[in-house]
Amino acid sequence: MGKMAEDQECILCCYTCLLNQQIREIVHLYNFFIYFINVVFIVSLLLK
Repeated sequence: MGKMAEDQECILCCYTCLLNQQIREIVHLYNFFIYFINVVFIVSLLLK
């Protein structure tokens, strides 16, 4: 019984770790996207 609980805890921990990595990558992409939009916006203003 104890072993089973330990395994579940390990799986949960692993999953949380992977999820955190995923979130970090998504946030990174999101920040890049916002930055890109700002650059495009500024360039379009300058070209007018």
